Amino acid sequence: MEIYHGSHENNLSKIDDGGLFGGIFGTSDAGAALSHGYYLYTITAPKVLTHNYLIWHLTEDELETAQKVVDRSFARRRYSLDDLVEAVIEDGQIEDMTLDEIFELQALRGKIAKALGYDAVEMSDEHGTSYLCLDTCTISRANGHSNY
Repeated sequence: MEIYHGSHENNLSKIDDGGLFGGIFGTSDAGAALSHGYYLYTITAPKVLTHNYLIWHLTEDELETAQKVVDRSFARRRYSLDDLVEAVIEDGQIEDMTLDEIFELQALRGKIAKALGYDAVEMSDEHGTSYLCLDTCTISRANGHSNY
């Protein structure tokens, strides 16, 4: 799968696992990616955790891993562990969540993907489906693209 990332940085060579989300977002639509920055990059993600797999196919062991990740990581304890795990797995949120808490859920989706051995995870956003690409992905400047 070809994933694109638009950036204002003109020399990205690796994906940093620090920062708010623990990776960078990309999309399968180069035009949508360019709406986020002048420079277009291609990301290779050998193993992508799909939304469908998270919702319908997690094994009991994988669900237990997801629960452990959420239990260790979610900073705010206004919600039950079950509600938080459900929100992360379903790529949703809990009704009264703040924007920071929603971002934290997205970061947790990436942490779960990494704990399960994936390089990226599908998410919903303003472009439809996007991918949170983790530091195990490779990134390079897309051929023929610099800035416009």
